[in-house]
Amino acid sequence: MTTFGITIPTLNSASTLRATLASVRDQRPAASQVVIVDGGSRDPTREIARQFDTLVLECPAGLLSARLVGIRAMRTEFTLLLDSDQVLQPDLLARCAETSDGYDIGFLLEKGRTPSTAVSRLYQARREVVQSNVATYGDPRSGLVLPRLFRTRLLQAAIERIRPELAEVVSDRDHQIIAYEVGRGRPRSFVVPEAIEHADPSTVRGLVSKSWRWGFGTGVLSGFPDYRMLLRGRFAPAVAATGPTSEPLSMRVRFAANLLGLAKAVPYEIGVLEGRLQFRRRLEGARSVARRGP
Repeated sequence: MTTFGITIPTLNSASTLRATLASVRDQRPAASQVVIVDGGSRDPTREIARQFDTLVLECPAGLLSARLVGIRAMRTEFTLLLDSDQVLQPDLLARCAETSDGYDIGFLLEKGRTPSTAVSRLYQARREVVQSNVATYGDPRSGLVLPRLFRTRLLQAAIERIRPELAEVVSDRDHQIIAYEVGRGRPRSFVVPEAIEHADPSTVRGLVSKSWRWGFGTGVLSGFPDYRMLLRGRFAPAVAATGPTSEPLSMRVRFAANLLGLAKAVPYEIGVLEGRLQFRRRLEGARSVARRGP
């Protein structure tokens, strides 16, 4: 019988975590392990996690470190990397169990949770376009469609290539780095449609904040040459798949998908600059300490 483990990093996630864990609890077959890795929440996040009989671990370092702590705790055949603002469809693990035999990674396609505002509908449009073209955007170097389900032994072997100093400072692109390291082994992949619902930003303020955070993570990551290939082409036009087996997307959806890319560009680039500056300050501080000696 195929076994699944789920790991979720959290930080002040009380507003969304209950729905996430309820969707995990309701899976049949049930997940064999559910691990919460908390970054020091000051709200009821950890109390909510314990109500669902999860293992709660602490990791005060960055988001990538939290991912690695959760992955190393897994003892199941497959590991699902979930976020605290996502909800699994009721039959997801059953569908994965039916499909995963002979495969190493699974692309669990997403949709927005009740996209009711102009901003959330832009996010949904961009998701529809890029997920229609997994053959192109499933390459982890694009960062646009990433696998969430991994054969655990391959995942645990891959993350050992991630340097500790990188894990300590990366606050975004964590999932992309992990997928890139797994992808170097040429894993066999499968796709599960309509698998996860994601709570997208619903306001301009939320869009700006999320784009800035992504840019900040990019700026920090630019200081590590090993991963600079992950930073290119973020705002290239999103192109839907074409062909006899592709579901046609309207011009309106394709326009909205690329409008979101333009809207995210300015806060993203500001975040990139601030991330680079912080990384340089951290590097200069480390050099100063080294020059002073013990």
